[in-house]
Amino acid sequence: MVEDFQDDDAGFVAWVAVNPAGCVLNIQRSHNPVDARVHAAGCGHIARAIRAAEDGTKRATSTYIKVCSVSLTERDEWSQAEIDRSSRRCPHCLIMEM
Repeated sequence: MVEDFQDDDAGFVAWVAVNPAGCVLNIQRSHNPVDARVHAAGCGHIARAIRAAEDGTKRATSTYIKVCSVSLTERDEWSQAEIDRSSRRCPHCLIMEM
């Protein structure tokens, strides 16, 4: 199941805590895929976003929303349906099929 988090930092943080092996698509609110990336839930980029949300320095789910799934395949299917293309993988966590 794919869950998206828009203006819901607490929900996103809770989802990552429960699904540490999941994947997170970081995409513009408009669903513009130009700089969208898929990360492992445990990626340092995601951890930084969570820390910023928790300490109040930056919202994690406002300008960029988070589309999350425990299945990379389901998340890729969401991308094909919603933005008509697959999303690039983060070069740091190099998430592959789960």
